[in-house]
Formats: sequence, structure tokens, C-alpha cells
Amino acid sequence: MLVAIFCALLLSLLAERMHVWLSTKIFIHV
Repeated sequence: MLVAIFCALLLSLLAERMHVWLSTKIFIHV
């Protein structure tokens, strides 16, 4: 149960970081 919550939190953090990275990459490209 705790592992599932931890995985979800980690995935959320990773998705947020990826979103910021993509936004930055697109911003720099443009």
C-alpha cells in the first residue's frame, strides 16, 4: 500500500520535471 503511494508520488514528480524540461526546451527553441 505504502509502496503504491510512493510510486505514484515519484511518477508525479517525474512527470512534473519532464513537463518543465519540455517547456524549457520549447521556449529555448522558439
